[in-house]
Amino acid sequence: MLAISEESEPKITQMNMISSASISLDAEKIELAKISSFRHLRDKIYFAGRKGFIKLALREEVPSLPIISHGAHDTLIVLADLYEQAKQLHEWGMPWLLGIDPVVFPVYLGLPWGLSIGPLPNLPLPVQIRTRVCEPIVFERYGSEAARDRDYVDACFDRVTTQMQGELDCLVGT
Repeated sequence: MLAISEESEPKITQMNMISSASISLDAEKIELAKISSFRHLRDKIYFAGRKGFIKLALREEVPSLPIISHGAHDTLIVLADLYEQAKQLHEWGMPWLLGIDPVVFPVYLGLPWGLSIGPLPNLPLPVQIRTRVCEPIVFERYGSEAARDRDYVDACFDRVTTQMQGELDCLVGT
């Protein structure tokens, strides 16, 4: 099984795949970065329009295996997201740390640093995190042609996010 995260590059990920693998969508990892600063999205599946995981699954002819988690966003207290300011500094010439655009740049309260900014690692506050491994999603068409068909990729993306949202709603309700 292969975990796809926001930081994963499809070319790097593709090199690590085997044809019998399934793609694991760890929504919590992707959501954690987004949810922390967007509280109104707390109980929503949000991939920020990123559909690379769908294209990768189609191209490699493997099913998607959604994994839904709820609760990790409570492991730190996000006060603000300074991504727009960090992005402006980058445009003025400041390089991204390790050459990676962080997508979010939070100001948060967490252990062990107290008040922290950016992508500093933290020790999570003790909270309950509930996780559900969902049924694999098998698509009707696979291959490079399917991965290049924007309408089909959009339909697959909608199918995955709808199923994940339904599972998250059930998980939050329990």
